[in-house]
Amino acid sequence: SNQSNDSSEYKTVEYKISKIKGNLYHGQSDDGTKIVFSADSIDSSEKIMVDDVVICYFEKDNFGKGIIKVEKK
Repeated sequence: SNQSNDSSEYKTVEYKISKIKGNLYHGQSDDGTKIVFSADSIDSSEKIMVDDVVICYFEKDNFGKGIIKVEKK
């Protein structure tokens, strides 16, 4: 059977971290779209700092549902 890869299953958006306040990370994409996500969403052992770029994964068919996971680029 043909396994679907991540790119078809998810929608990904890159955000640059603008602010970290407590457990919440604030990011902004190139087009100015802003996002806030919690540390719980981060699927990485690397520490994410301000000005880092992260890749946020959303369900492709349910974009409004929110983030599935966040990875450091």
